[in-house]
Amino acid sequence: MRRKFMFVFLILLLVIVAAGSGCLPGESEKPAPSDDAEPARPAWQQIYTDIAFSGPSLGLISGWHGTILRSTDTGQTWSEIEVDSRADLNSVAILDGNTAVAVGSSGNILRSADGGLTWNAVDSPTGETLNRVAPISGGSAVAVGWHGTIIYTADGGKTWSDQSRSLEPSLYLEDVDFTPEGVGMTVSSSGRVFKTTNAKDWRELTIPGKGVKLFGVDLYDADNAFAAGNLELEKAYAVGGKTVILKTATGGIDWQFVSKNMNADLLGIQYVGSRGVIAIGGNGEIWRSGDAGDTWQPIESHSNRAFRALASADATTLCIVGDEQTIIISRNAGYTWEKLRGS
Repeated sequence: MRRKFMFVFLILLLVIVAAGSGCLPGESEKPAPSDDAEPARPAWQQIYTDIAFSGPSLGLISGWHGTILRSTDTGQTWSEIEVDSRADLNSVAILDGNTAVAVGSSGNILRSADGGLTWNAVDSPTGETLNRVAPISGGSAVAVGWHGTIIYTADGGKTWSDQSRSLEPSLYLEDVDFTPEGVGMTVSSSGRVFKTTNAKDWRELTIPGKGVKLFGVDLYDADNAFAAGNLELEKAYAVGGKTVILKTATGGIDWQFVSKNMNADLLGIQYVGSRGVIAIGGNGEIWRSGDAGDTWQPIESHSNRAFRALASADATTLCIVGDEQTIIISRNAGYTWEKLRGS
């Protein structure tokens, strides 16, 4: 009797131990989570930083943590591309045909030769963070970034050379844009603008005002350009608003303040055709001008996330990307917007 009792006791003990370990008799224990598993990214790290189109058939988005998205239907749908990099990619550009480049933290440069389907790292001449890359023509491009960094490629992104010698290392360059003919401008968060006609030699332009911070620039042609940003707080109080939009029709010889009754921290600006210009800001702000920047109207975006970049897929279709993986689209040249992703 005692042996029978002991046998039953042992069986019950085994059942209790198995249940406490999370499995039943006959089941194998579930493996513990791997230490190599990548932790979920917090929302503030889920950022889409830039967008580029080569007509309606190819669109690319860059983002932090090695993010690349691709579209082949005028930006209506996007699929994430597997990339062997965890660099924070701050910008993407389509150079010609199927060639594209993306740049980001610590001087990282990725290149695709098949329309963004696969990406490979290429040697970089810098270890500085690169904030923006812009195509020129014939496979050439320029990227700009921290500490006055400017790098240049003439062979579709295969090799890059450092062109920073003409700028000060204290500069933090935020954006760059070129005409197809090779006239370019870059702007800094310290409110300085530089121009080049050969993508290598840069000269500073004089702009009005003090305490200006610039984060976006866009060239329509060699004469007409916009720069956008904000004013330092004490200057904003003095003039009644913090928004900065600068316009030139003389290739940067003369600039005009054109923003009025606006209080947005602008991060980007772009011509969208038919005298249309769109500026985007840090709290889901969109401002649109239909008269080449003389007057501006706020546009509902259905988001309060920071918008980082804007691009046109065709004459009427535009996309904006930003924080928390936000993508919004307009099908009527920026008058109304629909949210595709994000909060």
